[in-house]
Amino acid sequence: VWLNLDSVSDVDDLHRDWQKAGVPIPSAPEQKPWGIYEFIAEDCDGNSYRVFYDTDTPTKHKTG
Repeated sequence: VWLNLDSVSDVDDLHRDWQKAGVPIPSAPEQKPWGIYEFIAEDCDGNSYRVFYDTDTPTKHKTG
């Protein structure tokens, strides 16, 4: 499952909330070289949740 959030701070906030709730998080938030800031969490059935914000696209669409 992919969860595309609105900002880096939203990703960090959800990571903090899920971490406090005891959600397994095998990959902490980090900036990837391909322009995604993300972390990965898992539910009790082993499903993965990739929580991210696309940091690269907004810079490509700036005018000026």
